[in-house]
Amino acid sequence: MALIKCTECGNMISDKAIKCPHCGCPSTNKEQVGNSSTQESVNNQEKTTFNACPPQKSKTGGRVLIGLSLWVPIAIIAIIAIFVMIKKNALTANNTEEKSDIETLIERAQDGDAAAQCRLGYCYVNGDGVEQNYSEAARWYRKAAEQGDAEAQSSLGSCYDMGIGVEKDYTEAARWYKKAAEQGEVVAQYNLGHMYDSGQGVRQDNFEAVKWYRKAAEQGWAKAQGCLGSCYEMGKGVERDYTEAVKWYRKAAEQGFAKAQSCLGYCYDMGKGVEQDYTEAVKWYKKAAEQGYTEAQYNLGHMYDSGQGVPQNYTEAVKWYKKAAEQGYAAAQYNLGIMNLEGRGVSPDQKTAYKWLRMAADQGLEQAIEILSYSESF
Repeated sequence: MALIKCTECGNMISDKAIKCPHCGCPSTNKEQVGNSSTQESVNNQEKTTFNACPPQKSKTGGRVLIGLSLWVPIAIIAIIAIFVMIKKNALTANNTEEKSDIETLIERAQDGDAAAQCRLGYCYVNGDGVEQNYSEAARWYRKAAEQGDAEAQSSLGSCYDMGIGVEKDYTEAARWYKKAAEQGEVVAQYNLGHMYDSGQGVRQDNFEAVKWYRKAAEQGWAKAQGCLGSCYEMGKGVERDYTEAVKWYRKAAEQGFAKAQSCLGYCYDMGKGVEQDYTEAVKWYKKAAEQGYTEAQYNLGHMYDSGQGVPQNYTEAVKWYKKAAEQGYAAAQYNLGIMNLEGRGVSPDQKTAYKWLRMAADQGLEQAIEILSYSESF
């Protein structure tokens, strides 16, 4: 039996008492004091209860709870399953959304929305959300074009220009290009300039070509800038001006247009419109050559052959001559033939030399014809 102290009067009473015999207060208002052995017994009981399932130490020194190693893999599998389900639902939702988008686009196009009709034409050209169908593309471009949509007019002009979905017709191409160009559509302006430049679908007119090239060039269209530079270099439709040529070539070249890069390299090579600088020439030739531009590949080969702007290197010369020769560039075929004949950059090989010289001669290159005639006379 333990003794407890009444919290009201402070007298010691039995823990079995229902109320204090001294002040009559309920036994709930009591404080256990007991002896030390009783208190220690209680404390030991509490400790035993707390340590009934002590933490276990893993082999690696970490502390884990009993059964944790069994539950972790199950939890991981559950998480993965949930992730897969979420991913699958997301993909399904995306597919549904894509289908919904194309259906919505078709509905808008059928309702006469010009922008939707133009977009649908683009989808049919590229097979974007629908099966690729050039005829359908041209049909929807026409619907939008007839409503005055400049982009659709330009695209319909391209269809006629290249015979995509319709029979090729340069006159129709020029007609639609002009409608779009007059609305400021940059691609149409460039293409219309090209039509006047080449005389396709319209009467050839250098002045009109320059006019439309300039409009597109001033909007930043690289190809138009390159063509305008060419017009200034050759004096077509404008007074010849190498400085202006370089200006427009540079604008296009800096946008990565290979032909303009090659032309700018040539200006530095020849000192046209800029101070002659072989190093700059090589720089621009190489940029164009690496994009596969044939003339630049030949010119870069010549720079390595002659050692202008770079240390002389016959192996590199052969490399670039060959790239141009394989694309049918006659001058490169001739030079490659000579290098094989003389053993510069390659081992001497008369058979290979003859092959390349013959290809150049077949294209009418006089030097190749002369050397073959001379060799065949012996």
